[in-house]
Amino acid sequence: MTSGLGHRIGPFELLERVASGRRTSVYRAVRPGGSRPPHLVAIRISDDPADDDAIEMVKAEHQALRALKDPRFPRIVAYYSSESALAITWVEGVTLTDAAQAVRDHLVEIDPVTAVDILIEAGEALRHAHGLGRIHGHLGSQRIMLTPEGEVMILGMGVTARGRHPAYTAPEQASGDFVDWRVDQWALGAVGVELLLGDRLYEGSQAPMHAAMQGGVGPWLARVQAQHPPLARPLARMLATAAGDRYPEESTMLRDLMAARRGLKGHAKRRTLARTVMAFQDRLSAQKPLPTAIEQAPPAAAPKGRPRPVEPPPRKIPIIVTPKEEDFAPPPPTAIGPELLEEDTLRTRPLPRPVSPPRSPIDPPYDDLAPMPGFDLIDDEEVEVTHGAPELEPTEAMLDEEALDEEALEATELYTGPIDGDDEDDLPDDLPDDLPDDLPDEPRTMQPTEIAAATLAGAFALFALGYFFMYFWG
Repeated sequence: MTSGLGHRIGPFELLERVASGRRTSVYRAVRPGGSRPPHLVAIRISDDPADDDAIEMVKAEHQALRALKDPRFPRIVAYYSSESALAITWVEGVTLTDAAQAVRDHLVEIDPVTAVDILIEAGEALRHAHGLGRIHGHLGSQRIMLTPEGEVMILGMGVTARGRHPAYTAPEQASGDFVDWRVDQWALGAVGVELLLGDRLYEGSQAPMHAAMQGGVGPWLARVQAQHPPLARPLARMLATAAGDRYPEESTMLRDLMAARRGLKGHAKRRTLARTVMAFQDRLSAQKPLPTAIEQAPPAAAPKGRPRPVEPPPRKIPIIVTPKEEDFAPPPPTAIGPELLEEDTLRTRPLPRPVSPPRSPIDPPYDDLAPMPGFDLIDDEEVEVTHGAPELEPTEAMLDEEALDEEALEATELYTGPIDGDDEDDLPDDLPDDLPDDLPDEPRTMQPTEIAAATLAGAFALFALGYFFMYFWG
């Protein structure tokens, strides 16, 4: 172990070791004080910088994850070749091992619809990887996670495992014969049995690895047949002892799993399962080892041909200064010298003259009032403001009684009809006798519509006349 507390890999600072593999370890690291995501990552680094095999293992995981572009696998954040370290996205959630243990502890129940839905999601991810020529090789319930949102994540792709659990090891893999993509199919079937029954394969066997070589899974398949008949057929074929008896194509396997899912009642509840197991995680009877804190250790000597790791800068300890009472005292007055007592420096800016609001046009002028000084207010009792038009004094003509005679105020009948001097019928009967015979005609003004019509008619006439001449003399 060459990485101590505070050691940095790129911009990330190692916090704790969360898992130990074969010559490598996985650490949880954080980006201190950075605003650029991600802030939390998982970093795999070789335990010994001089171990060439460990360096190749980290490089192989990098190449495997680099080829995969599926959201059900972790994403590469950065690869530091000089440090032989690989940073990937940190996945929060619970493993299917924790979920199965919660079932054994009677804390939760996994319905068959949710179990087969998890198998379908994991099968889709494995089909994507197998299509790119990538084999997991050591898949198990501990390497399949459920995020708090219920998403399925597969971990450990491209990692050289330290060992394999017999329950998830295919017979040909346990015997050391060969390994191909069908060992992942076996492991996925074993995970399905564990989710449905709550027990792993070969649980209670005296020689579990010998049982794995034989592939004796008959008792567990019989229990699946009794409890969940629609799922017995696809699981039996996935767990066939001979690799040739399993599904030759994963598309056929997924089709049978989806058909079995349609035969079950209910809806998948992956998110509910994940959050329930997370709530009871501290009550599980069997738990994975807790992360170990990183101890402070000096960096080891760099091997030949490799640069010495750069020591991190020392952390700055903040100094807290407690203010004293005299720090809050007002500053002493500054003495003013004779050179500062000039007229320009002591001249003050005059206050702006207040602007009175605009006067209403119907208000009478107030010329007899003194101007308003500064900001002094005038009492309402001193100035009486009269709004509206000023009252008019009556004149002699208005008070003349003869002008107010009823006969002078009689209404006169008005005639608004046409008046034509040639037609006497158009004239009213009560015209005065002394009306002159030659009344001037009132001039009549053409309306705009009439002008427009006349203009249009003239243009049309000119056009017709021009056409006529062109037709006969053209």
